[in-house]
Amino acid sequence: MLNQAFFVGDHAALDFLNTIATPRGEVVEFIPDGESYLAWLADAALLDRSEVQALLDKFGKPALDRVAGEARELREWFRPVIPKLVGSRPRAPSAAVVAKLNRILAGDQAH
Repeated sequence: MLNQAFFVGDHAALDFLNTIATPRGEVVEFIPDGESYLAWLADAALLDRSEVQALLDKFGKPALDRVAGEARELREWFRPVIPKLVGSRPRAPSAAVVAKLNRILAGDQAH
């Protein structure tokens, strides 16, 4: 059984979309909780290891579990968009998808 995410997308955003897999038909969730999400962020070089512990200490497990849930929701919302953007006939995302993504990005200081 897999227990560590793969980093093969050549970009953290694509690797994030790959934090769920179905080898041999079995679903493997690489960010089932807040601690796993922070570990993934560190593995992806988006956080320092020291920041992981600091975030755990500051926010606690329940809050970080909620954040991981929000991350999974974002991932599942965006996964179907990617196949439409690639291939021999890429299609632009709908205005609703672009608007939602812009709202998400506007909510943070770094994108």
